[in-house]
Amino acid sequence: QSGVRYYYAVTAVNSFGESAQSNQVALLELTEAETACIAPGLTLLTDASGDSTGGVAALDIRSVRAAEPDSLPGKVAFTFKVGDLAAVPPGTRWVLRFKTSGTLPAGAEDWFVGMTTIPSETSTSAPQGPRFVYGTTGVPTLPVAGAVPARVFTVLGDLSPGSGFAPDGTIFLLLDKALVGATTPGDAIVAITPSIRAQLTPNNQLIYDDAGSANYTLRAADACDV
Repeated sequence: QSGVRYYYAVTAVNSFGESAQSNQVALLELTEAETACIAPGLTLLTDASGDSTGGVAALDIRSVRAAEPDSLPGKVAFTFKVGDLAAVPPGTRWVLRFKTSGTLPAGAEDWFVGMTTIPSETSTSAPQGPRFVYGTTGVPTLPVAGAVPARVFTVLGDLSPGSGFAPDGTIFLLLDKALVGATTPGDAIVAITPSIRAQLTPNNQLIYDDAGSANYTLRAADACDV
């Protein structure tokens, strides 16, 4: 089992019986190397637990990982882990912002993927969400007096089927790489920046938690060949 240290001792057995045990020996811990070929993939960043505003587990970032399994051609799979999602808060975005070499629409600063329960971004068939989306964000706009500068999120469409979440706090975001212009092995997805936000008004957002940034390089086409 990964992460467990095993201890062994040896005895000898013959017609006279069994000897005393040898000195105990500990084998090295079994570890599983991370790979982009198997989801959840490579760890891009981690964040301390319990540091979100309000201390709500669903709003507390733990880690972000990325993978490109052969079983999902043309896709990059982001695994965004938070403390818990047994209850999914309304009016919230769990997002990863990033840049690629792909051309952004006029006025956009970067791309994003995420899960949203903000009513204006959820589907009419499931207005309470959550919905799994991709889009762009714009340059921060002037805030209302005393507010935190807001960032404009523009939803362009839905992520690929298979995106979803689990009660343990795992959010799985499956993106068609062509949608953001990242299709060539060796292309970089840079400044991957997680955050969890509430949209209070068009110009006022509450950021519950964020966690630095990281880069991911698309794997070679034959990287998963055995």
